[in-house]
Amino acid sequence: AAVKRFDGPALVVAGAALAGLLLDYVNRSEGLGWILDAAYAQDLRNRLERIRTLLEAEDYLGAEVELIAFLERVDGATADQQRPEAWGLLHYNGQVLLEQVRSSIPILLELTPGKVERMLGQEAAFTVTAVRGTRRVAGLPVHVWVEGPHAGLVWDGETDGSGQFVVRDGYALSLIHI
Repeated sequence: AAVKRFDGPALVVAGAALAGLLLDYVNRSEGLGWILDAAYAQDLRNRLERIRTLLEAEDYLGAEVELIAFLERVDGATADQQRPEAWGLLHYNGQVLLEQVRSSIPILLELTPGKVERMLGQEAAFTVTAVRGTRRVAGLPVHVWVEGPHAGLVWDGETDGSGQFVVRDGYALSLIHI
């Protein structure tokens, strides 16, 4: 049997351009017989068009959600829908795009409870959670300081494996800064 070769470009491509390149990969894979189901190929094209549109609008959170769904679709395809060559091409390049998108999403810090105030002498407890898009961020350095009756009180550390930095302290707090 003749070996079909895929000659993709050796470029560094990012964002909406990479989504467009993935669209091209779907078309080429279908032409090479790597994608066997026309409805599946059209579904992938529709998903990639949405992703490209979201990236052009710099809606990275929306693009992340769509990319996760795209990758789940690629990973869940049957042997009647795609060959391993198409899976590798779309999966690994989709992962690259997902990591690029995730790096564009700002990290949000959530304080729980939302406001930390206690009377003098009462224990204060709070959690800082670092979130980027749909994932918590582990290993993020955290510096927390207090204003008010105990100004100058400071906690340093980093978020744990679940993206959280937990503080329990016997001091009263009036205003927390992260």
